[in-house]
Amino acid sequence: MKLSRSKQEWEHARREERRRTWPPLIETNHWLQLAEPRDTPDRTLVLKRRIAEIDSLYPADTQVTDPALGARSPKFAPEWPSPPRLNSARDARTWMVSTVCRKRSAASPKVDERAPLGKLLVYEVHGTVWDEASEVVSRGYFDSTDEPGWNTWIDYYEDNDHEIGARLLCYVPPALIDFADAGIAGNPVLCVDWFECTDLITPR
Repeated sequence: MKLSRSKQEWEHARREERRRTWPPLIETNHWLQLAEPRDTPDRTLVLKRRIAEIDSLYPADTQVTDPALGARSPKFAPEWPSPPRLNSARDARTWMVSTVCRKRSAASPKVDERAPLGKLLVYEVHGTVWDEASEVVSRGYFDSTDEPGWNTWIDYYEDNDHEIGARLLCYVPPALIDFADAGIAGNPVLCVDWFECTDLITPR
């Protein structure tokens, strides 16, 4: 369902108000103080490894013509657990993101952990308004709910004490940056955006 201009403006104002109740991702490396997995001895190393695995899927000369498919390899598709397995939707979403990371890691036993050339992106899961704007302008890198292609997922965080409590962290390799950038620019409610974390990617 498409939003009218007045509806878009209302949603934008609502999102800006909601942002003031939630810790903003403006401080360098802020993600590492918030996000899962909390039980990992060194989360930075885990996320760097996941970034390297994504880079291995998109070598330097890769050209993606159809990001709707190019960012969603069937072999890495997320799996949603049956209700008896986990106690909450939060745990289920965390588990779902973990399945993507595990499958991708199994397919990339050896990676070149050189300095990444891509960018980090954050998706506020509960912020979408299902308007399909980002899907259209990104040519499918984002779907109709503004969700980025799962090939690029690296981490998930959710805190139910806040209205905007669910965030998905993605690493976008160079081959997909233009598509993601177009989707961010075309998003009317600011639920997707670039994010800086110098512990993971050195600014260039």
